[in-house]
Amino acid sequence: AAGSFIRAWGKKGSGEGEFVGLGGIAVAEDGTVFVTDAHNGRVQYFSPEGVFLGEWGKYNTERVPGEFANPIGIDIAPDGTVYVADFGNHRVQYFRRKE
Repeated sequence: AAGSFIRAWGKKGSGEGEFVGLGGIAVAEDGTVFVTDAHNGRVQYFSPEGVFLGEWGKYNTERVPGEFANPIGIDIAPDGTVYVADFGNHRVQYFRRKE
């Protein structure tokens, strides 16, 4: 309640930096912000200031590696591995960050 607003980013849609059904958020040690975009079936990532840096995945219920059906949770291990809870496909996928 005593916090002060800093910034926000994103709007509804399927373009870069847009979301349909935000699922989860995780911040890497370098400050990169990873966000699961559940209904677009992807993970997007941003600078700490909210600048779009990239994305991966697309919506797919066929359990194709790297594709998602409603990714809702995300976490980053100390070694940089990104874990994504792929709700609709009943699995966890994990990815190595590209340097």
